[in-house]
Amino acid sequence: MTSLRARSGDESEIPAVRITGPSGLVAAVPYLVGFAPVESVVVVLLTPPPRSVALSLRMDLDLGADTGVDAAVEVLGDALDRAIVFGTVLDRAHLVVFSEAAGGLPAEELIESLVVMLAERGVDVGEVISTTGDRRWCYTQQHPHPCPAEGHPLERSEMLAAQASLVRAGVGYLTSRSELVESIALDPDRALPAEALTRAKGERDARVRSGDGVGWRRLQEDTLWTAFDSAYDDAALASRGAAWAVALADSRVREPVLFRVLVGLGPSRRQELLAGARMWLSALVARVPGSDGGPVAATLAAVAWQQGDGAFARIAAVRALEAQPGNTLGELILAACSSGMPPREWIRVLASFGLHELRFPRPSDEAIELEPNQWSASA
Repeated sequence: MTSLRARSGDESEIPAVRITGPSGLVAAVPYLVGFAPVESVVVVLLTPPPRSVALSLRMDLDLGADTGVDAAVEVLGDALDRAIVFGTVLDRAHLVVFSEAAGGLPAEELIESLVVMLAERGVDVGEVISTTGDRRWCYTQQHPHPCPAEGHPLERSEMLAAQASLVRAGVGYLTSRSELVESIALDPDRALPAEALTRAKGERDARVRSGDGVGWRRLQEDTLWTAFDSAYDDAALASRGAAWAVALADSRVREPVLFRVLVGLGPSRRQELLAGARMWLSALVARVPGSDGGPVAATLAAVAWQQGDGAFARIAAVRALEAQPGNTLGELILAACSSGMPPREWIRVLASFGLHELRFPRPSDEAIELEPNQWSASA
């Protein structure tokens, strides 16, 4: 197995990660999906050489049992079709089943159907394995010589090499999907009081009525950017959090601050600001109740996507849409993460506007959206 980039993004910015052999693949999957899968099948989709990970898709094994194999395969097929429509070139796939019953090669019908579905889309299939503990087994349709009943031991050297490479690249994961969800769930004990949000909206409205809406928006943009460029300060978040939550609902604040984080910076500086933004926004989203939390979660999803953390970005986007159904940015990020769209394209589109255009009213004051033909043909 060749060098793989663990997360999609600008290839000049994300270090290449060496993943070798099936054991290295098993070790890498939790980093690719953001948490340790259980009773799941994970499909890792790669671009043509030099290989990079375009998309990692996870499905509960019992989905096939609950909805039928055809319906389960259709779910993953639709995700691949979206990726192809948006210009992502998919060349190879690896399938890894994580299950306590790995030795019995669980969900064989589902796995066989997935292999057929991938072949129909011109995607070559590499490893098809199941794993639990420190062992792995191979599905016979890809390996004419079946594995022994006891399977093969996972190669510790391959696993350690992959893990070390991923950690050096700044990639991590949590122990479960629920832990990932919980990390940005509302904390009732620390939630901003409703009156604080009402007061922040009142201050915004008063500034707009007085003809100084531009000044209010610029103040929020500047203080957000300064926070992203600073060490986390709980007292500062408590003081300004309500105003920031209100401000992030306005595209004329949200898009300029993202522009300043993403556009015209070197790779190291951009990643530094993205890390700061994620830290502050993760803390803020856990404090903002109700629909007011939607724009904060959507902005967090955009930041995580730009970091190359698709698993976290998807969860933050879902959080945004649960809080505020129809949130445009949340829908955009969810679609992008589900389709392997390259994050660098959004930077290109933001840069094409310029700060002045983003800060002032546009014919339609909505979040910038991307159509399929705006994406390049390579990931």
